[in-house]
Amino acid sequence: MIYWHATGADRDSVEAAKLFHLAAETGHVRAQAYLGSAYRTGVGVAHDPVQTVKWFKAAAEQGHPLSQAVLGSLYMTGECTEKNPAEAVKWFRQAADHGQVEAMGNLGAMLYLGQGVATNYVEAYKWLHLAAQRGNQLAVKNRGEVSKRLTPAQMAEGRKLATEFQPRAATNSTAGAQQQ
Repeated sequence: MIYWHATGADRDSVEAAKLFHLAAETGHVRAQAYLGSAYRTGVGVAHDPVQTVKWFKAAAEQGHPLSQAVLGSLYMTGECTEKNPAEAVKWFRQAADHGQVEAMGNLGAMLYLGQGVATNYVEAYKWLHLAAQRGNQLAVKNRGEVSKRLTPAQMAEGRKLATEFQPRAATNSTAGAQQQ
């Protein structure tokens, strides 16, 4: 990672990508995530949508919350892959279950809009409330929109669900990766 995070003459993104590839091939989850990012941005390697999805998915399947959130975004927007709202919801839910804030907000929005999942205003409120409590300003706005559609009892249920939420522990290979 020294080649990746260095500045100036010490930074060698091509060498970093080569080393990430070697580590990623052995199943190193953070190397897989970095490699997915490299292929997505074209830093150190040529931009490659197929490789982007491959490496983010490899890391996501190992429980890496940020990779799960990124993969959800790729499927939600159709960047680097075919747009697939149901697949986006799947990955956002896994990342949100780990406490990944952006995924919480995106999952809440998709539940509100019924994209890739049946509309569920109470669940949408739960996830948007959790994301808003963690400083996601778009979630604050979206939570306000959802609250207009809820009865007081439904809003109370959404808040109760949010209060009861406990993020799943990250695996030892992803410890500390929730907010990265």
